[in-house]
Amino acid sequence: MNEIPTSQPSASRLVRGRAAVCLCGGRSSCGLCREACAYGAIEKTGLYPYVDHSECVGCGACVNACPSGDMRLAYLNDTAELTLKLRPCAPLESGLDAVLVSRGGEGGFRCHVLLVHPLKNGFFSVRVRADKDLIFTPFSGIEPL
Repeated sequence: MNEIPTSQPSASRLVRGRAAVCLCGGRSSCGLCREACAYGAIEKTGLYPYVDHSECVGCGACVNACPSGDMRLAYLNDTAELTLKLRPCAPLESGLDAVLVSRGGEGGFRCHVLLVHPLKNGFFSVRVRADKDLIFTPFSGIEPL
């Protein structure tokens, strides 16, 4: 699991419903996630976004606004449900099994695609069901199996 110097939701918060997870780590100083949040749940402290999880309603506006795909929504039950902003490597449909490609190139992780929604510039909002351990793993893409 990567150490990111920003707020992350607790496991008890993730069980209650979708919450924003930020993997930015200060690589971008854009602040678009903060501007997109209609609930005022995101602040920028220096380079790092800080999510106030008592204010986050899990709407996903920050995920869609993030140009680098470093914001995501997560929800925990027996597995994790993640909403990610990605560029699929091939056409993708709901109901298919797929592989999430890690940003560092360490490999791929199997998931099940729940929802695919097109965004701008070739990106898609993709909701997947995957292993709980992947909540804080940065991904660069997704490929159908």
